[in-house]
Amino acid sequence: MAKRKYDDCFLKPEIIQAGEYQIFKMKGKDARGFDWMVRLAPITEKTYPADINDKADADRVELYLGQPSEIAKISGEMEVALGSEGEKYDINRATMVYVPKGTTVKHKILKKAEDITWLLNINLTPKYVAPKAPKAKKGGK
Repeated sequence: MAKRKYDDCFLKPEIIQAGEYQIFKMKGKDARGFDWMVRLAPITEKTYPADINDKADADRVELYLGQPSEIAKISGEMEVALGSEGEKYDINRATMVYVPKGTTVKHKILKKAEDITWLLNINLTPKYVAPKAPKAKKGGK
């Protein structure tokens, strides 16, 4: 098939095997040249081991989500420790956490989930700057 105009708009994820689960990860550069990354993974001891400190290389948002039928209900419980001091927060329901660039994040599963709970990471590019509005032409046109 010949290359089409919008072929480059359809991106292929990297699928990483972590035990019996798979992690969906995509990264690249936007039209301005800024890096971006999206990662979706089930929360398990294998996908988020307790001994890993993850330092955010860009501002990011972490969304903790349940099953599609009850997205606000998280099965199990986990602890998220933020910063070099390890300030701890328990996550036991759907939650969104903003993680500033340079902040250390550590995940620990406190109660094993009966159903799969998902963690969606979205790296945030620098502040969006809207383009200037076009100048009006003389004569009101």
